[in-house]
Amino acid sequence: MQKETRRSFLKITGAIAATAAVAATAGAKDGPSESPRGKGFTLATIEGDHGYSYNGTVIGVGPIATAGLISIDGEGNLSATYVVSISGVIVRGSFTGTYSVNPDGTGLTQLVLPRTGGKINGSFVIVNNGDEILFTGNDPGIAITGFTKRVAPGK
Repeated sequence: MQKETRRSFLKITGAIAATAAVAATAGAKDGPSESPRGKGFTLATIEGDHGYSYNGTVIGVGPIATAGLISIDGEGNLSATYVVSISGVIVRGSFTGTYSVNPDGTGLTQLVLPRTGGKINGSFVIVNNGDEILFTGNDPGIAITGFTKRVAPGK
């Protein structure tokens, strides 16, 4: 049994290494390339109104899906309205929150949910010059992913 476990581990490790190698070279071009990190992203990069959608699972509760409008002020604050379906039960509301942005376009957010008095934490990456954001939840028991798209791109 121990040999079989070791073989499985080696297969998984090999597959991960191969996938990483393919991903690292997939965008390679002839000649020097520019690193995507350290481009000088700031809080203001994502300023404006974005439509958003996310879905996933709240462990022990069921599936969750939502969409709404989120306003990002360019200074680390945000507010949003939502219509969410949690296990088929529809709830409407709003939330506020804060966010931080790293120079490489990654960031963190914390949302304050007035209905429950709780907070939700997430990570994100800015894409398409701030016109879109890809995000995921960071809290145990909440498995969600989603995206935003700027309502008026290029602003």
